[in-house]
Amino acid sequence: MTAHSSYGFSGQSRIIACNGSVRMQSGLTNTSNPASNLGTAVHEGGEFALHMGVSCHDLIGMQFNKIEFNEDMATAAQMHVDLVRLIMSECPNAKLIIEGKVCLSSIDPELLWGTADIIIIDGDTLYVIDYKNGYGLVEVDSDQYAHATDSSISGNAQCAGYALAAMDTHKLWGTVTKVVTGIVQPNKEHVDGLIRFKNYTIPELQEWWKVYAAAHSVAIKDDAPTNAGEHCKYCLAKGHCMTRITHMMTILKFDTAISHCDADQLIGVYNQISVIRSTLDAVEERVVKLARQGKRINGRKLVRSITRAKCIDELGLIDDAVESGIDKSKLYNIKLKGKTDVKKIVGKELANKYYITPDAGYSLVALNDKRPAIMADNKPTAVGKFGSVNK
Repeated sequence: MTAHSSYGFSGQSRIIACNGSVRMQSGLTNTSNPASNLGTAVHEGGEFALHMGVSCHDLIGMQFNKIEFNEDMATAAQMHVDLVRLIMSECPNAKLIIEGKVCLSSIDPELLWGTADIIIIDGDTLYVIDYKNGYGLVEVDSDQYAHATDSSISGNAQCAGYALAAMDTHKLWGTVTKVVTGIVQPNKEHVDGLIRFKNYTIPELQEWWKVYAAAHSVAIKDDAPTNAGEHCKYCLAKGHCMTRITHMMTILKFDTAISHCDADQLIGVYNQISVIRSTLDAVEERVVKLARQGKRINGRKLVRSITRAKCIDELGLIDDAVESGIDKSKLYNIKLKGKTDVKKIVGKELANKYYITPDAGYSLVALNDKRPAIMADNKPTAVGKFGSVNK
């Protein structure tokens, strides 16, 4: 897995819909998370299996991206590997490129580049295959709104971008007459299957070139306009983008009680719930960060968040409890009880063995909250009531 340009193809569905999104995200960091780290590990395992000619299940127990490869990861990666091997078996003279950097040089050789999971060149046919490990549905063929042209185009912006860049990078214009794009998404059911394809003719791909060219010519400007919509969900700037916030407030503006709203009003808000939630979460995250940096928030204080301990091995806990003579039914209220209750039943030592308490992070709460406030720096106070967030 390698780096991508901020104008690269993985974010083009957002950039094409909102040309100003790159400008708005400038200086913001897209931090990793457990889901993305896991996806990277599965990618790396599949890539290793393809290079070495082995089964992904042979990799179980090995580490990729500092994560131990397990059965579920192997099964998911193997679906991707099997597809690539099937295409190559049917096209024995084809050229296979794994994790290859490609650049849409006919538009911008400096900024429009990215790394494609799989590119296969077989005479007059180009295959572009992209693996998605996540649970958020990714369509290989849907209507993409282009802000710069105020029009829609059918397909998948990322796959189409990789295809265009592959055509440029490998000098395939005039040779390739058919482009096949594919999405492999083993962890998300879809009416068209876990593996789905879209074919492009060269004229259809050229329409995508026009969309890319129009969007990019606007996106690189210092005053590139913003446009709110479903694409905001994955934008790092959603917490402070006034276009997004204004759009959200417009959607939330009711002229009557919710119980009196008509179906179209309610459905309109419902379709935006995930974006609204992520926007509010981003606002909260940034304000907490400001508080940690020393910004005073009137009526609020910074405290450590409350979090629940999680059982890391439920079967192991049950086995040890039963071996100790404890009735396992006492550990359940439909689902496994929390650490506090379990500790009363099995004892502190066993509870501590199987429960961990994740890092709680920080929250802003009302001043009358009983939790002690935390100062934003390391300066001790005379009364010693505050601790540093850096402890």
